[in-house]
Amino acid sequence: MSSRALVATVATVWLAVASAGPTIAQPVTTKRSAVVSGDPAQLDRGREVTKKFYDGKLDELHAQFRSEMKKEVTLEDLRTMHGRVSEQLGNEIEIVSESAKAKTMPDGDYVVYVRRVRFNRQIQTDYELHWAWSSDGKIAGFFVRKSDR
Repeated sequence: MSSRALVATVATVWLAVASAGPTIAQPVTTKRSAVVSGDPAQLDRGREVTKKFYDGKLDELHAQFRSEMKKEVTLEDLRTMHGRVSEQLGNEIEIVSESAKAKTMPDGDYVVYVRRVRFNRQIQTDYELHWAWSSDGKIAGFFVRKSDR
């Protein structure tokens, strides 16, 4: 998948969770019954960007986007997405699984971090946060969706 296709996918999928709303209040504790796989440093990076999203540090997060990603997902779009996740899903209460895997695409190397979680307002449904970053560390993709599992 090219970075253009990745950005297009992100731009399409984020629309499914986009609208304005308040900052997501993180729970005091998140249940960690997770199956974890991948490089520890890449898993930490995925956790870091997810925490920034949950904490509403969207300016910092958007600054890490690749230029192509910034064209497709503006800071205002990211704020809208954050608000929708907060309103509709609530707080993360459990990490079901997380992984970080290297992927080679025609236009370069990427790491894809997938965090499958449960939120307090949709407790019966697993959701996935997908992040992708390029070899230079810039975020090339992000979306939230219901899990297929």
